[in-house]
Amino acid sequence: MSVLKLDEKASQTGFANLVGVSQQAISSQVKKENLSENGTYQEWLHQYCDQLRQQAAGRGGEDQVDVAKATYEEKTVKTAIMRLEYNEKISTTIHEEEAYQFLSDWAIYSAGQFRRAFERLRDDLKSQFDIDLPKELSEKHAGTAIDRVRGYALKLGASSGESGGVADASEEEKH
Repeated sequence: MSVLKLDEKASQTGFANLVGVSQQAISSQVKKENLSENGTYQEWLHQYCDQLRQQAAGRGGEDQVDVAKATYEEKTVKTAIMRLEYNEKISTTIHEEEAYQFLSDWAIYSAGQFRRAFERLRDDLKSQFDIDLPKELSEKHAGTAIDRVRGYALKLGASSGESGGVADASEEEKH
């Protein structure tokens, strides 16, 4: 076992062995100018310990903050990408355009169903109880429900950046 003299010029390999890290880690510290280029073992030991104390105290400087931010952003992006890839593999991802089309189709279908349900109710009241419900009255209530569904679908479409109408009367009758 060789004895290191603290006042000798430090070698990266010798210092790495002294502090228990790889020579590449020490080379990186020299390149970052955390360790002086031609320093002695004593100087490097002081510089290395100061660097470790600053890191432990959270004072690694702006570089450490930037690295931490970049690392966080990178992990966030990787996580999002992995989540998207996973969802695509199990076919649960719905793109914005598909979601808008789905909601639009649902609004058209629902509006037609509401209208026909009120018409059937009016017909049943007439046939079973001989109550003649004026068409205007059923249209008033059915129309309100249909308008609310249509308005909600339009609101969703507008928030997704889509334009275009939802559920006009001719489309309702198709469903």
